Amino acid sequence: MDVNDVFDTFLDNTEKISTLLSEYEQVIQIIYYRSCDAIIAASIFGKVFHDLHKPCILTELNDDTINTVKKRSKGINIFIGYTIDEIESIDLIGTMIALIPPIDSPAKELIINPFNYGVTDYKYLNFSTIAYFICSAFAETLNYIIQLPLVSFHTSNMMGEYDGFIKIIADDAITGGVIKIEKDLSFLGNGRYRVSESLVYSLNPFLPGITGDNTRAIELLTKSGIEDEIKGKNRSLSDLSKDEIKDLNSNLIVQLALHKGYQEEKLEFIKNKTTIINERKDSILMNTWDFAAAIKDALYRHQITTAIAVLLGNRTDHLRHLTKLFDEERKSVGVSYRLIQDNQDDIVDLSTLRYFESDYKISWYNTSEIAAMALSHGLVTPDMPFAVIAPGPADLVTIGLRASKSHNIGNITSVMSEIMDKRGFDVNISGSLLKCQLSVAKDDYESILLDLNEKFREMIG
Repeated sequence: MDVNDVFDTFLDNTEKISTLLSEYEQVIQIIYYRSCDAIIAASIFGKVFHDLHKPCILTELNDDTINTVKKRSKGINIFIGYTIDEIESIDLIGTMIALIPPIDSPAKELIINPFNYGVTDYKYLNFSTIAYFICSAFAETLNYIIQLPLVSFHTSNMMGEYDGFIKIIADDAITGGVIKIEKDLSFLGNGRYRVSESLVYSLNPFLPGITGDNTRAIELLTKSGIEDEIKGKNRSLSDLSKDEIKDLNSNLIVQLALHKGYQEEKLEFIKNKTTIINERKDSILMNTWDFAAAIKDALYRHQITTAIAVLLGNRTDHLRHLTKLFDEERKSVGVSYRLIQDNQDDIVDLSTLRYFESDYKISWYNTSEIAAMALSHGLVTPDMPFAVIAPGPADLVTIGLRASKSHNIGNITSVMSEIMDKRGFDVNISGSLLKCQLSVAKDDYESILLDLNEKFREMIG
């Protein structure tokens, strides 16, 4: 996408909002949807208003807050991430500014929709990017908020490369000395964990045969001539020399080629890492990958207040709590590995599908990756797809499914979508060729697995 074609138009349309907000002196109400991008966008507004001593309130819209939102609606209300119908269902008195999902159509003057600017891929112009450009016109300083759209980008494109509007922000941040971008191994906790731990904890990217298994991680390091500690001092990935990074990357590619049936993505582990210069080296906020993962962890664990506090600049108690969540989530991979390893007899064996029912020890949002780990490590016989079942969000049950290319069942997400369509279920399914994940009612998941097994049986013949 050539952002130059629409950038000036975009800035012209945000200018009226910037002017309105900069001149307004009463309380501004910011109502955010429960998503990483919406929370970060709300925090950008909140940080700028706080620095300017403008009163503001950050809240989400739910059954508990809707009456409070109505009572406070006499002034300016900034809605982030809600649809037109959701916003118009509230009897507002004041002025509405809305950053809405790209699937919606603009209905009022102060609504910003990426489709207005010919942006059909949402990653190029998300809520945080819009919030940043609105606030950049009147903020006292951009040195802090300029990094937040980059963090937001990585919550949905974890190791992705900047493009579109987000690249404009990244380039400005480099020029301003806020960030630096350099090639590095693309693993979370890059400067925080021992080298072996970074490999063991890795779910994104998932490392077949290595993720969850400390013995195999150590073997790989030994083969690469890399020591986990020197003179009693632990080494992290950020301590490795360029030659060590090159050797580890090469040996990873060779090792994972042995598990190519489980690989969807290109075998590439050296990518552009964005370092936030003013954060401490051992902090989870030091690079945008870890920062983004931490915000996702907080959202999944219903710790939004902690996430917003850190996004607003807190570097004490809230950051310590967020760091604890981050570490727990990374280390949960080993807990999941041992849970399946120690409970082999609980694996249910259907004719063309196996599944394992877990309790809360396996996080619902990791179920498809844990299923992949079990298959690639041989915790379950790899002759058929494997599913991990865990308690999901909102009293639902999450099914995480993984297959191998050798199973010859085509696109597993398409297969699941077909089953849901036949049942008349409107379910959000995330996935790709070899994996998928969805949350369904408790009463439905067992029959869905039986339908899936029958579908696989028909396909395999």
